[in-house]
Amino acid sequence: MDPQLTKVDLPSDFLSTPFGAALRPTIDAMYRRPVEGQAHRPPADSQLGASLLQSVSNQARASAATSTSHSSETSSITAPMHVITNSASFDSFLRSHRVAVAFFTSRTCPPCRMIEPVFERLSEQKSPQGVACAKIDIDVGLGRSLAGQWNIRATPTFYFFLDGKKVSFFSRTNVILVVMSCRKLSSRGRMQLN
Repeated sequence: MDPQLTKVDLPSDFLSTPFGAALRPTIDAMYRRPVEGQAHRPPADSQLGASLLQSVSNQARASAATSTSHSSETSSITAPMHVITNSASFDSFLRSHRVAVAFFTSRTCPPCRMIEPVFERLSEQKSPQGVACAKIDIDVGLGRSLAGQWNIRATPTFYFFLDGKKVSFFSRTNVILVVMSCRKLSSRGRMQLN
């Protein structure tokens, strides 16, 4: 059959995919008229939808990076800086890296903007040494929910993980402390391998 003659029903084709099925409650909620006296409730599986959105976003960024030029801010598993927007991707990040540093930030935080370039350079230097670095903007995606899970009370906050377990943290814009903590964590990770 000629592909030009085939009728494509994009909405039903999309909704028949797993991604479309996960987004169906959100789409339905967008077109429902509000009922007076009833508060808006997000769909029960919003975490699943957010996780799927993160996955699609990562794949799109990865394919865009390979088709044009290599982007420094992809969330692929091999990128120096991992951009995390929900708890599912953060859990995956911690499971897939023995030594990890998480930087909780916010767009409206001037100290965060000061230390972010330093953290990005550090992630480029430490990535070959086995230290994975993640940036979690609490204003993006489900970042605020993730910050609540980890008791983030201020930004910038840095968490240091070894084998998925938090070993230390601090909430300051202290470049020397960030660098020294990464070095200490990196050497601690190497010592436990021997």
